[in-house]
Amino acid sequence: MSGLFAGIAGGMYAHYMMNTGPSTLGVFLSFEIVIWAVFGGIATIYGPVGSVYIIVPLLEFFRFWPEFRTLMFACLVLVVLLFMPEGLFTWLREKVEKECPRCKIRNIAIRKNCRICAAELH
Repeated sequence: MSGLFAGIAGGMYAHYMMNTGPSTLGVFLSFEIVIWAVFGGIATIYGPVGSVYIIVPLLEFFRFWPEFRTLMFACLVLVVLLFMPEGLFTWLREKVEKECPRCKIRNIAIRKNCRICAAELH
């Protein structure tokens, strides 16, 4: 499935660019895609997608200052890798959800009782 969607995306990108070749996808773009996955969380589906919605606007905001843009991008990635090694969205999920001690189902943090077994959440 991932190969199918990657092929469709590549075909659409080539059609949009009206030109294909080795220079179409640079090294920075290849690293950027991997960084999106690591930043959001490799083990999640929504992590890389959510990280794109955070990183790309920040990079576009600093487009007028290219040196600071690269520095900001590197510092942001380093902070996430140091303090949130499983990714930003995995870290946020741990802060927002609690695990039921009885059935091990994750519940939103504001619940007093488990939604499955009605056990009290700590």
